[in-house]
Amino acid sequence: MDAKATRPLGTSWLRGEPEAQPFLPQIYTDSVQRRLSVNRAARVCAESKAVLALRESWDSSRPRALEAWGRLAAGQATVVITGQQAGLLLGPRYTFHKALSAILIAQALEAETRVPCVPVFWVQDEDHDFPEVASYAWITRAGKLRHYQLSDEQPRVPVGDRQIPTSIHKVLDALEADLSGEPFADEAFALTQIWRDRSSWSEAFCETLVEVFRDEPLLVIRGRSNEMSALAQSYHHLALEEREPVETCLREQTSRIEAAGFKIQVPIVTKRFLSFYQPDGVGSPRYRFDVTPNGCLRIRDRTWTLPEILESLHKEPQRFSTSALLRPIVQDGVFPVVAQIVGPGEASYLAQLEPTRQLFGVPTPMVIPRGQARWIEPPVRRCLMAMHATADEVCGDRYAFLTRRSTISSSPERLREQVLGVLSEHLLNFGELSPVLDKARRRTFRSVQRNIDRFVGQMTRQLATQDQLAVWRLSVARTALLPKQHPQERFLGILDLVARYGSAQLKHQFKAEYQPYTHQKMEFTL
Repeated sequence: MDAKATRPLGTSWLRGEPEAQPFLPQIYTDSVQRRLSVNRAARVCAESKAVLALRESWDSSRPRALEAWGRLAAGQATVVITGQQAGLLLGPRYTFHKALSAILIAQALEAETRVPCVPVFWVQDEDHDFPEVASYAWITRAGKLRHYQLSDEQPRVPVGDRQIPTSIHKVLDALEADLSGEPFADEAFALTQIWRDRSSWSEAFCETLVEVFRDEPLLVIRGRSNEMSALAQSYHHLALEEREPVETCLREQTSRIEAAGFKIQVPIVTKRFLSFYQPDGVGSPRYRFDVTPNGCLRIRDRTWTLPEILESLHKEPQRFSTSALLRPIVQDGVFPVVAQIVGPGEASYLAQLEPTRQLFGVPTPMVIPRGQARWIEPPVRRCLMAMHATADEVCGDRYAFLTRRSTISSSPERLREQVLGVLSEHLLNFGELSPVLDKARRRTFRSVQRNIDRFVGQMTRQLATQDQLAVWRLSVARTALLPKQHPQERFLGILDLVARYGSAQLKHQFKAEYQPYTHQKMEFTL
């Protein structure tokens, strides 16, 4: 398979590459299509149980959220929806960016069409990948990276069923010690206190999100709530009864995506359902059913008939939970969704899912990319200025960056040119004697070239790293901008910035820069 066949569909879609458009059209850039999408969504009312499930996200101290909830309950509003797994202390910074993007897109659509639009954050607490949500990282005032990972004591148990482990106090203690004395430390500590006081992991996440966006109209819903489990029942029923046509539809779309040169975000496994089931009851590990040769449903060493599983679904719907390919169908089926706010990974699996929506009778909303952001604090800004470099440049190849800016003589490259020049000149004469010698000459030259290239590379890196001040500045910048080789917003949490600058300033800067209906990579100087 060539390199082109492994490129991510979501990334190509974000760039507006024409090859990606048949799978997920960028209709959000067209004002006429936006209005059509809003009008279509406005003809649908939210399910009453879904509205009830949102009640925990507002109270008397959140008047804007209360107003948004009231409009949705009255059937007067459409929904812009986004979501994320329930990460520790909100997880990576892009959770913050996603929520803000949804708020701003909802406001923009309402201003453009005069149809009320409400931002909703869907907490994906049905997911069981605890290691993914149970890590947290931040940058100290001294520029050091702290990273903690909690162990998984209950493998495969949905996050919405989990209690907060006592090991979290080690993380909270270390974070609070590092943030103590910062100008807005009290605001950050009010958020960490939620995780000390609550027992439910998912509820702590929801309360933290609500607190950060207290003054915004953002509504929050748990996918694992009793109301949502009841609403998802009909979608699980169809996914179970119609497994074969659903699987066929997904496979055909997957083949089309691969044929266009894109890699698949969610592999389609033969005879595997879109629903997860907890065979030992709520709070136990969840698994996906396999199909046995005689048509029964199997999880590990236990089997059931389809009627038995459907009866369990009717009696205990909370034992069932969605997969990444079923969740969007449920959320778009229970709310009048006009737009989903997503990252590149989500865009990839939404493209896989697109034709399957017809089987469930769920329309396709607009898919709009979230705002991407990078935050540059004063120490990093000073290092960038001293190196006359941009953030993108320091996030590239480390040795190449140091070599380009090294004050050391470029003698390694001159050495390479001299050695290969002399060698080529002398060997040329031998090649003219006979074809056998010419072949040996070429082989010798290639061998020497490989070895001299390797030596010059090692010599260049060694000389580059001798400029210790440049190395230190680069290290400071990369630690904050590319921690452990990850983009900043996908690895670092938001609470260190909250403690130093306050959430109000962060939101203000994001709102001032963000432009709806565009794919932005924003850079904020603090």
